Amino acid sequence: MSKIDRIFIFGDSIGQGFYDEKNGGWVQQLQRYFFKEAIEEKSDVNIINLSVSGHSSTEVLARIHFEISNRIRPVGMLTILAIGVNDSYEKHGIKRTPPEKLNENINQIIQEVKALGSELLILGCTPCVNDRVQPTSWNSALWYDTADLRKYESILQRCAADADVEFLPLWEALNSKMQDEELMPDGIHPNTTGHEIIYNEVSRKLRVIMETSR
Repeated sequence: MSKIDRIFIFGDSIGQGFYDEKNGGWVQQLQRYFFKEAIEEKSDVNIINLSVSGHSSTEVLARIHFEISNRIRPVGMLTILAIGVNDSYEKHGIKRTPPEKLNENINQIIQEVKALGSELLILGCTPCVNDRVQPTSWNSALWYDTADLRKYESILQRCAADADVEFLPLWEALNSKMQDEELMPDGIHPNTTGHEIIYNEVSRKLRVIMETSR
């Protein structure tokens, strides 16, 4: 594995930092950390956030080749895939991405990323609060469900294992904290504390991956 100097992040509204008014989300925290590292001349990692609110695996698959291929440099690259939550919802009773289609999309994304010479880290799904998202406050036709999110996370994990790529579960770290503290004010988007938990989990995993890449 080459030394990693460029990290692409493909996510949804959580990747964009929704509901974290203090820090701007877990991705922005990563960016600030590596900006500080660069200023102190400890590393030169560039975090490129390509998250788009509302996107699912279908939208990411449609654009991932273009997004990465136009940003390739002769450096080690890592792609972080932070999707699956939007794939899981139902709208007017219709599943946005059926499980078999999610499996197909993720496998194709993995192939695209590997073909472009990038390492890959797939993140697990974040939990929801059922009684706040059945339906959601912003769309009465839109429903999320905890059981579906767990099912979709298992698909992500299985795809990662089959392709021998890194996988990072987030569910337990968030869910255990949710028992004592508010993390999902609208039922699906983490607040500042929730984003901090994701940041801590991802940054720990990144340290291990990047240590291996040296």
